[in-house]
Amino acid sequence: MARAPLGVLLAVRGVLLVSTRVRRRGFTVVGLAAETRVVPENYRGGMTEKISPAAFHAAEGVDDWRVVFEGACAHFRTRTFVAGLALVDEIGRLAEAAQHHPDIDLRYDTVTVRLSTHEVRGLSQRDVSLAQQISAAANDLGVTADRPEGNEVDIATWMGRE
Repeated sequence: MARAPLGVLLAVRGVLLVSTRVRRRGFTVVGLAAETRVVPENYRGGMTEKISPAAFHAAEGVDDWRVVFEGACAHFRTRTFVAGLALVDEIGRLAEAAQHHPDIDLRYDTVTVRLSTHEVRGLSQRDVSLAQQISAAANDLGVTADRPEGNEVDIATWMGRE
């Protein structure tokens, strides 16, 4: 039985992230959070250009967000499920208008949002724009972002199977 490459499981503030890349026949299998996607190696999408984490953080209105792996993540304390649902509903409206759809994790008293641009396998100006809009919407709804003062990181190793 062949062994798969060693991957890394990383939990940041309770959000499970998986970082592993496996190349097979011209495709890359990318795992991030609970999502796995397969994209052609040569696919770069339309006119969207990749930006650096520093460029993302330099933008106005993204103080709620942290760059993690290939995307940006924000954790909002909603205090109630109904408030979280209202935030998710607003994020849905914003995402549809922008045609740019984040990963959203709704819990009883929190909403975690992850943004990335799949076409560039990282961050783009589209992520900056949507992050700004989501933070403004959260503020309008009276929802605050959980901004950690330090790094709370749990790391585990994992040996997958082919």
